Amino acid sequence: MPLDPFRILNTALLAKQAATGSPLALFLGATLDAFRFTFLVAIFLSSVPEAIGSALGMRQAGFSARRIFTLWSLLVLAAALAEGLSNAFLVEAPPVLLTVIGAIAGGGILAMVSSVMMPEAYEDGGPAVGLATIAGFLVALLFAFVQDRP
Repeated sequence: MPLDPFRILNTALLAKQAATGSPLALFLGATLDAFRFTFLVAIFLSSVPEAIGSALGMRQAGFSARRIFTLWSLLVLAAALAEGLSNAFLVEAPPVLLTVIGAIAGGGILAMVSSVMMPEAYEDGGPAVGLATIAGFLVALLFAFVQDRP
């Protein structure tokens, strides 16, 4: 059976989510008290388009809806478990360890966005993608500003 590049790409997006989501879940669990609600909402919302895009691509590549749902559900459960365990065991971790975990998570996300998400988005959406990206940053700034007000 020949390898289907489309199937490999969409499975890779799921694997990327697992690879970057694990350090991110560890970091968030260990430092949960330091984050604002809007930051956690932003992380959740930023993952939704990626998950939808990967799930649609997996469906087009021949994955059954049940298999897609199972894979993504297992990924969400694993992230929740990692977050819970890190909240229990890494709360007292040295700041250097938390910095390394955060850097790994952030680096993975930046690598994926710059190498996969943005080029594909630009190819499909054209210059409007840049404007949408800026709008997203402005909304994040607005959330931070609103939350800082007394």
